[in-house]
Amino acid sequence: MVLVFTHKITPRVRYIFKHIFQRMLGVEVELTTKVEQFIAHKAAKMSYTRQQLGNELFVRSHELLFEQGISDLEIKVQSWEGLPAFFAVGDKSKLPFDIFAASFFLLSRYEEYYPFMGDAMGRFPVEESLAFKNDFLELPLVDLWVQRFRSVLLERFPETELRNQPSYRFQSLIEVPCAFVYRKKGFLRTIAGTFLDLFQFKFRKVFRRYATLLGLRRDPGDNFSRYTVLHRQYQVEAIFFFLVSDFSAYDHPISFNINAFRELIKNVADYDQVALLGSYDGRGNIKKMTTEKQRLQELIHKKVAQHRCHFNSLTIPENYRAMVEAEITEDYSMSYAQSIGFRASTCTPFLFYDIGSEMQLPVKVFSPCACSTQLHALGSIAEIEATLERLHQQIVRVEGLMALTFRNTTLSNESYKKGWRELYIETLKKYRPLHE
Repeated sequence: MVLVFTHKITPRVRYIFKHIFQRMLGVEVELTTKVEQFIAHKAAKMSYTRQQLGNELFVRSHELLFEQGISDLEIKVQSWEGLPAFFAVGDKSKLPFDIFAASFFLLSRYEEYYPFMGDAMGRFPVEESLAFKNDFLELPLVDLWVQRFRSVLLERFPETELRNQPSYRFQSLIEVPCAFVYRKKGFLRTIAGTFLDLFQFKFRKVFRRYATLLGLRRDPGDNFSRYTVLHRQYQVEAIFFFLVSDFSAYDHPISFNINAFRELIKNVADYDQVALLGSYDGRGNIKKMTTEKQRLQELIHKKVAQHRCHFNSLTIPENYRAMVEAEITEDYSMSYAQSIGFRASTCTPFLFYDIGSEMQLPVKVFSPCACSTQLHALGSIAEIEATLERLHQQIVRVEGLMALTFRNTTLSNESYKKGWRELYIETLKKYRPLHE
């Protein structure tokens, strides 16, 4: 156990110290404001305050963790042994920056509470993020900081027993915004799609549509049995996120009342985890989110606790507040729609802290580092492979979670997806954890 003295114990202090010490370092931590208790403690101890008390491990505190609400912070990024760092605290501190305040800033997505000009779908633009502006978007920076802090702690208190770091994990996340590309769309959607293809001179697509409808070829979206076979073959942890909302301007799922779609979901649930792809219309909407979750639960007769926002339309903190009300406990939306990288600068799951209410919410956040649409924008398969390898090296370095998001159409061989089936199989082979 590590005893930490601080001049004030706030919800923010409790949150970030528990996350770093207990969840990441694997050691119990106790906070105190009593100088007598701190001085009498003979085991590992550190102070997190304005001035050092004695010869304990001392990290000078920035004011962020002792405030409430949002402040207009001036952030200057510096270098700490080759890593970006901010909230400098001077030479007397064992660390030249406040690792706890900086980690809280990144994990809470503090900067997303500032006013911003969203994109066409209202999403926070990656270009406004501190990580993008300072070129550390592809670094799990919080994990790298904590890894360095682990060494500092053990150097000062070698007798401290830290739990072994969690092992590297890999997850394949399959988004299913529409289970079929051509089938089960209904007469009006089929005719509208046909005229749109003709208007855009996509004659091959018209041929593929009607060949599929006549049963002469497989629907490009119907790759579920292929996925489940591959996941069993390579012993990969996979989650399928199904969109089961009503049809709307942005959400175009197969009707939930169609038996073929319902049977498909039930079949997938027999082999892999099934979760909710939350609709764009349902973002932050407790009633719609709850309705969609209940639809899925009643169909598969299993509790649905995992969620991902359609189109990465995550709004902070509204989405997470709605998840709490809908009893969703795990979310996989913490990524940017526009860019590869770590939106919260971590590849370790964490509980979300709501700055608006100044409390930790019971929603565990998982951070996918890339999705197939982002990877496609890179161009060649070779460039995609190089990017994935670069991300993998960073994640393995800190024994984190490598979560990648694909679409159900990824394994088809249509248009730009040619070569993606082989890429997906190679990804499973290369990045799955080695099982003993």
